[in-house]
Amino acid sequence: MRWMPRGVLAGLSLCLQSCLLDMAPAREPLDRMWIERMLGAEYGSWANGVNLPAVGGDEIRSWPVGAGTTRHGIGIHAGSTLGGGGWSFTGGMVGRVAMGSATVELFGKDVARVHGPKGTANLPDQS
Repeated sequence: MRWMPRGVLAGLSLCLQSCLLDMAPAREPLDRMWIERMLGAEYGSWANGVNLPAVGGDEIRSWPVGAGTTRHGIGIHAGSTLGGGGWSFTGGMVGRVAMGSATVELFGKDVARVHGPKGTANLPDQS
């Protein structure tokens, strides 16, 4: 019976570690930041508070991840300080149409929930 407390302790320790290491910052402020950057035509990447200018070419790609690598890309990446759980927003301008004296621009965003120190990601539940 000596192994049981150790086994329970090890299981509890692993559970707490994975739960604590996978804590992500709140998503809503990051969504709001992405929208503000899009509306203000502020392109580039922001990773945990560090601003990096857009480095891609002046082109339009028709899917969010591809758009994120262009001059019109927007990337926001925020992780927890504890173990790397966080959010990754990648996107940018996916279409542009001139209509007389106006221009209509379409933006797309791909959102992934990043898990733990290994940085694995998955799409959040949309339901």
